[in-house]
Amino acid sequence: MYRNTQQTNMNAYQMQVQQACAAVEDGLTREASAIGLYSRLAHEAADEDQRQAILHEMEKRKAQFNQFGQLYVSMTGQQPACQAQYIDFRGLNEGLEKAQEAGETAWQTYQQHSMATPYPAIRQAFLQAAASNKSSAGSFRRLTGHRQDDYGTGPYVVDIEQATLDNDNFRRALWTGDHLQLTLMSIEPGDDIGLEVHEEDDQFLRIEDGQGIVQMGLDETNLDYQEEVFPDYAIFVPAGMYHNVINTGDRPMKIYSIYAPPHHPFGTIHETKADAEAAEAGE
Repeated sequence: MYRNTQQTNMNAYQMQVQQACAAVEDGLTREASAIGLYSRLAHEAADEDQRQAILHEMEKRKAQFNQFGQLYVSMTGQQPACQAQYIDFRGLNEGLEKAQEAGETAWQTYQQHSMATPYPAIRQAFLQAAASNKSSAGSFRRLTGHRQDDYGTGPYVVDIEQATLDNDNFRRALWTGDHLQLTLMSIEPGDDIGLEVHEEDDQFLRIEDGQGIVQMGLDETNLDYQEEVFPDYAIFVPAGMYHNVINTGDRPMKIYSIYAPPHHPFGTIHETKADAEAAEAGE
């Protein structure tokens, strides 16, 4: 009985090791494939800035490949022998889209690998790889120049953190429904949202990046509520409350905001604060 239990435990351990090795091999293949794709994209780049941006992402993939390689050697005592997959594309734009898709797929797959392994070092490696590929996917999304539309009023799921960080517009309506609205904002250093009041809307704002000060009050000349805000902070603005958010940091403040009910027209995009002020003056 003891021997059977011991054999069962040994088999379970060997299976865990095999699964962990297979996951690391998958990571090596994905990173090698991305390196090959990025290298070819760099030669197709429209200008030097774009080429440097692609090469920067390629260095991140090389670093991740090396980390997976070291893990594999420590687990097996052998050098990895992976076969990179050739990712074909026709033209620069399609290639950038393929790079974005590869990053998003790797991010999701690595998250699954991290949850499946019992080994802390491997789990941490996959969590780091997931975050790195998520960042690369966002970089290639920006390089494609694709703009997201207003996805209301249908069902919609989004990585709200990434969408907020990717947004460079002063304001963009991402989802406008009958009863609430989601907007993304990017506030330049030293600038602010602008003192405003919504008589019929409660508002929720969340800071994803940057830092600032929020001011609120029942009178526009007496904003007696003031708090500092940082990444992951949430702000609740009751209807009828004058409020403003000021960026006191040295980089754009990335915010998403929810209005209930909707405040801005469906599909609103204000590239700059001046555009927003002009639109509001014309309403």
